[in-house]
Amino acid sequence: MSKRSLRLSREGSKTAEAALGLKGWTKEKLEIEVQLSSSTIYNFFSSKPIEKENFIKICTILELNQKDVADLSEPQNPESIEQLVVDIRQRCQSSIIQKCGIMRILDMQYPIEVNHIYTTVNILEKITNKQRKSIDELTKEFSLNYFERLGLPKVAQERVPGLEAVTKYDKLMVLGKPGAGKTTFLRYLATQCISGNIFNNYVPIFIYLKDFANPDVKISLLDYISKELSNNHIDNNQIVRLFELGRILLLLDGLDEVRQEYDRHVLKEIRDISQRFPNNKFILTCRIAAKEYTFEHFTDVEVTDFDQEQIQTFVSKWFSYKNNSSNSDQQFMEHLQKNQSIKELANNPLLLTLLCIEFEDAGDFPNSRAELYKRATHTLLRKWDATRIIERDSAYKHLSVPRKEDLLSYLALITFEKGEYF
Repeated sequence: MSKRSLRLSREGSKTAEAALGLKGWTKEKLEIEVQLSSSTIYNFFSSKPIEKENFIKICTILELNQKDVADLSEPQNPESIEQLVVDIRQRCQSSIIQKCGIMRILDMQYPIEVNHIYTTVNILEKITNKQRKSIDELTKEFSLNYFERLGLPKVAQERVPGLEAVTKYDKLMVLGKPGAGKTTFLRYLATQCISGNIFNNYVPIFIYLKDFANPDVKISLLDYISKELSNNHIDNNQIVRLFELGRILLLLDGLDEVRQEYDRHVLKEIRDISQRFPNNKFILTCRIAAKEYTFEHFTDVEVTDFDQEQIQTFVSKWFSYKNNSSNSDQQFMEHLQKNQSIKELANNPLLLTLLCIEFEDAGDFPNSRAELYKRATHTLLRKWDATRIIERDSAYKHLSVPRKEDLLSYLALITFEKGEYF
């Protein structure tokens, strides 16, 4: 840090927040009083270096002694910082690979390596459920002969590769439908990072939020991370230091999987840690229709359905990894092209996996399309949450799966008869 700049210490940041509260001001009000930019005020409270003159000006109006709140420690040697990152990455590598490198879903007979099956995901920077359209507008765009995205009109906006979005934004809320590949995407990022293929100057940390939402003990997210990494002989001070240096890639999976009674605690912890250590990378996943909460400074993006090229890539990787005959993937794609209705299911990575398993077992798809739909519905309603040990809290918590199927069947019938697709 330059001698011409100053920043708040960790305790100084708390003192400054308290001083602002005592005056009854917002940060916007402080910005007006000191006549400085909003970015300068934000950096001040985020313990980022700002011009010494501006630092003194803010302290004066908040009635703070600059020497008491400033971080006056000598900056750490860059070489020792890099060595710390290297050491921690080495200690974490085996546990990250073990936790994120292998996946087994649905009726897979044995696990499969994420890097062998992963297919690049695309991102929409404009969230589909945040567009305002009337029923008439949707109906005009809708075609009975075209059911991409399981019944919605074709996505016209530009798709951005997932890695490009992660590089572009430091704080991401990755939304998507069930089985869209959100968790696999985070696992892939973790393994690629720890392997040095991306963000090799960061330490990846992967957290299942449903595991953090412990019903017995409510601890801070930082303490939970420290507990998780203690098995790798990493102490709390080292973790805090990495956060302070902005060298953490924090991957938080499944906000929608947190039970309702723990929502407030989990949301507060995510907000607090992202505000306390703003220079790190934060990526959070959630079902697109599950939460209404918006995190300040996070950019919302949506995982899109697979397009034709991604379907082909996934299928080729699947049958190649399974050591099937050399043309199994070609046979799969030929059968898929002949049946447009079944092809609709292949746009979803989870249901494409189901199709691959079905084809692998029988060398064909079920003759009855209704049977395949039944299996897909069964997968989404029963198996998906069960295999991930997810307990959802909702108005239909005590409704059995057969009753849910009855309810959905009834809704499907009456809306189809009336032509009310939206």
